[in-house]
Amino acid sequence: MKIVKGFLTVFFILLGIGWLMQKVGCNDPNTEIIDGVPTVTIVVSSSDGLKLAAHKIGTGAYATTMKYSDAATEVVVVKMRSFGLTDEYGYQVKGDLEMGKITVSDLAEVRKYRDENAYAYSDAITLYYMMLIKSMRYAYLLGDQ
Repeated sequence: MKIVKGFLTVFFILLGIGWLMQKVGCNDPNTEIIDGVPTVTIVVSSSDGLKLAAHKIGTGAYATTMKYSDAATEVVVVKMRSFGLTDEYGYQVKGDLEMGKITVSDLAEVRKYRDENAYAYSDAITLYYMMLIKSMRYAYLLGDQ
């Protein structure tokens, strides 16, 4: 019984910490204003696969759109996490690899979606971002082309 009580205590503490982090913005994507344009950096991993990478981009794009409600356009910088990657010579890659940038210019359309899941997991949005990712540098590392 003590083990169950201890487990529940730890569970609720972690749940509370997660809620608090979400409220203070610790889960917000990395955003900054560059030349007056909101710019979000999304880091994907080679183990994510193409579809999950598209969902991550959609989630970050939606969050940035909602954060900067006056913006008419935004830029999404997509990077590949270098952890576990080696170059063609067998050396460990140092630093995340920039895959490319996506300009999202119709933010009024993005704002029509109910929430970030409705946007990021929309079939049309997922396919759109998957198509853009396929043309980026290092996209082949996602594996499921």
